[in-house]
Amino acid sequence: MDNWQQIVAGLSTALAGYLTYLRSKKGRGAAWSWFKRLVNADPSSDDLRSSVDNMSLVVDAQGQSISWLTEQQEFLVGQLEQYKSDLASAKEQLKEMESLHKDNVKLRKRVGELEAQVAKLETELERRKKYTPKAKRSDNV
Repeated sequence: MDNWQQIVAGLSTALAGYLTYLRSKKGRGAAWSWFKRLVNADPSSDDLRSSVDNMSLVVDAQGQSISWLTEQQEFLVGQLEQYKSDLASAKEQLKEMESLHKDNVKLRKRVGELEAQVAKLETELERRKKYTPKAKRSDNV
């Protein structure tokens, strides 16, 4: 591959990184003016080498950005999975607590019923004590 083909291959690779930018109006205008300069440029010119170097730097920076964003995505996906697991565990605990709460309400109701029965029996016992023969004798003495 001769020098000119290497330059064109490098430019093609670098241009791939500009796709998003080129979709904007400003990007299309800048790309057109750059392309006109490229077509009229001498392959050995400093301007062309400078443009290729700048584009290589931009592509490298974009590659690093993509790498960083990929790492961040993987980290966030891991956190999401952990939070989903925690949520499932919390839902199970909530169901258990709701069941215990229902049992607690039933127990409190039953305790209330038993306390009412005890109070009723104590009242009945006090009433009967008043009318037992022993109680009457102690009143006459």
